[in-house]
Order: sequence, then C-alpha cells, then structure tokens
Amino acid sequence: MIIMIEWLSRLLPTSKGVAVLTINDSIVNTDKRRRRATKDLFKLWTGTCIILEVGRVIQKIVTRTSESLISISKTSFAIYSGGIMLAVFTVLAWRYFHSEYSPLERWQLELLLRRFSETTDLLGRTDNEVKQTQSVRWNYQVMEHTTIVEVFTGGHVSLENEHDIGRRLLAFLNKETTRYWEMMTVEYDTGRVQIHFTHEPEQRIIVDRLDVMPRSESVYIPLSSRFSWTDRQPMG
Repeated sequence: MIIMIEWLSRLLPTSKGVAVLTINDSIVNTDKRRRRATKDLFKLWTGTCIILEVGRVIQKIVTRTSESLISISKTSFAIYSGGIMLAVFTVLAWRYFHSEYSPLERWQLELLLRRFSETTDLLGRTDNEVKQTQSVRWNYQVMEHTTIVEVFTGGHVSLENEHDIGRRLLAFLNKETTRYWEMMTVEYDTGRVQIHFTHEPEQRIIVDRLDVMPRSESVYIPLSSRFSWTDRQPMG
C-alpha cells in the first residue's frame, strides 16, 4: 500500500507536490525484477493470444462459418503484433522519460536519486564482512525556480557523511545532467538533510556610483541577485 502511494506521488510529471521515493535495494536488483515482470507479461500476452486463436478456430469449425482460417490467423497476428509493438513503445518511452536525458525534471530525479544513493553507499554498510542493505527515503519537489530535495538517512549514515551529502549531490547532478545546478541552502537535522537547488546562476550586482544608491535611514547594498546587506546609517 505504501509503495503504491509513493508511486502515485511520483506519477504526474508536472505536479508541484512532494514526490516520495524509498530506496531499499540496488539498481541491479530493481532492473532484474523489472525484466522478470516484463517476461511474465510477454508470456501472459502470448498465451492469451494463442488461447483466443484456438477458440476462434474451434468456433469456426463448430458453427461452419464462411470465414477462412487464413483470415482468422491474419486478424489474430495483427492483434498480437500490435500489442507487442505498443508494449515496446511504452517501455522505451517510459525508460527515456525516467533517464538522465529526460526533459521532465520530476521524472529525471527519480533515477538520479537512485543512482546517487547507490554510488555514495547510502544503502549499505560493511559489518563483519557481510553487506547489509539499509534504506533511505527521498522527498523532492520541483517548482518553477527551485528544486527542494530532502533525504532521511534512517540513522545508519555517520554525521560526517550526512553533512557531506549536499556537496556530493550537487557534484553528482552537475556531472550526470546537462542542466546547471546551484545549491542555495542546506539544512541539517538528526537523520535528515534538506537542500534547495536552483538552475539559475547567481548574478553579481556592481555599483560603480554612489548616487545610484537610494537615500534612507538604512543602508541597503545588493550583493547579488539573491543576497543583500542591510544596516542602519548613523544619524546626522
């Protein structure tokens, strides 16, 4: 039930809501399960088409209809082939829009966060030479100018590694995608890291004349497109 709720939270590519992704297995094992499910669906579709074809042939023989066996076979083959082609197209489109090349950032992040969790060893630890799989939960929200990523480590990641997640995730996203990523803020809590990203590079503001500064009781100096310095001026 929880898995279905999380999947539905990630389904709409243009949603502004929070998407939830719990990772408790490696990408290799996840792909194995997907390939196994694809094979099972292929066998089910093939078996269903064969049963329907045999049923139509038996019906023709029993009812003595004028439709030829060749005509029945062509229709069944067209349905079978059309279903296979539709399935292949759907799978390829789904894989593309959930890859690092996807133009849909919300779907793109799902694969990127899975890869980051595995490559940075957030999913496991070595204990007495036995690899024990842990889990992490990601909450992410894609908005117009900001992407918020929140990770819950579950307590099995050291404090030092938790405080390094922001820097490593920024470097990973810049390496794996063609988008520009810049980290605006990062907040740390026990077992939780929240990072705010933007795709817009910060623009410096240069003031070359004092007369362009507004006269007021406080000093307001814009340092960049997102940061400024404010202080009160001395009276007199």
